[in-house]
Amino acid sequence: MIFLFTMTQLFSVFAAFSLMFCISATPVPSIKNTNLKYFGFWQTDVYTSELYGWANLLFFESNTTMFPTWHSNGFNILWNVEDNFFTSVSQGLSLRPDYAQQWEAVATAAEPMLANGTIFGFFLGDELTWNGLPYDQLVTAVKTVRASFPTATIYYNEAYPVFTEDVNSYGVKINYDAVPAPFDWISIDFYPDEGTFAQGQQIYTTLLYPKMAPHQQVLYVPPAYGTTNNPSHFCGDPDCSAAMVQWAQ
Repeated sequence: MIFLFTMTQLFSVFAAFSLMFCISATPVPSIKNTNLKYFGFWQTDVYTSELYGWANLLFFESNTTMFPTWHSNGFNILWNVEDNFFTSVSQGLSLRPDYAQQWEAVATAAEPMLANGTIFGFFLGDELTWNGLPYDQLVTAVKTVRASFPTATIYYNEAYPVFTEDVNSYGVKINYDAVPAPFDWISIDFYPDEGTFAQGQQIYTTLLYPKMAPHQQVLYVPPAYGTTNNPSHFCGDPDCSAAMVQWAQ
């Protein structure tokens, strides 16, 4: 689960900061920060209604029938279109053969929702080049979205080795020279077993920012999150919880 907040970054007037935390019976201290603009969870699914009144960003959902309800309860929504563009092949992700037709259907449905403010853009996907998507196909996909909607916000999340080593999870060189220009937002996954908060910041400042254009902004994902699906990443100890509260402040 993820909270997303705004913060300053080198090449933009606004960026976003995301904080992950573990749900527990211990009361969470009240945190106030006037610099925060967006905050939300990763993949809320059926739990979205539990966030009414204190979260305001959804980006991993594609249940369009719920978009009006979620929007009326205070959410800013990015439509998740990853499955409309990409499919799994032997070496990870690839553009779907029918991505153009898939996108045409999405664009037709999205146009009135963008016009009335139900959604404000699109989430293109998670760790795309890390999971084998060729860089040129990433460019093709985001250009397709931008061609339909020149002012919509387009975001995707990437894995940090793409920027530290320029390789994907199969060991293949990516040649990731720049964040494709049509993107507005980008973020990087960097988890507790992979390094410290400061090391995560350093990846952004030294490796990601130089690949960004002036109009682009970042979502910052601190190296902590809670899940019972992966015990090695479960944030269940007091030190981890304290660290996340400190980051939020």
